[in-house]
Amino acid sequence: MRKMRAFQEYAQQKKHEARRGIGSFLVSVVPTRERAVNLCRKVGEGGLAFKRFWFTDFSRYSLDRPAQILEKIFITPRDYRQGVLYSFLD
Repeated sequence: MRKMRAFQEYAQQKKHEARRGIGSFLVSVVPTRERAVNLCRKVGEGGLAFKRFWFTDFSRYSLDRPAQILEKIFITPRDYRQGVLYSFLD
């Protein structure tokens, strides 16, 4: 949670936009689906239920097929319970 709060504070300062010219989001690929869901739950319970935090797991992404990272494989603390998936191309 400390890492997520620090990232949220950094994003609110908008320094990353000036420095890199991109919006802010954090992507994390974790070992299991359960871990991704638990992260969403924990981050949401911590008051950070934003679309800014994207999680997926190795069952949805393989290094053998790197293009999968562009597909709808990400969940967020904001709406993971509804089964909404996001991609970099949205």
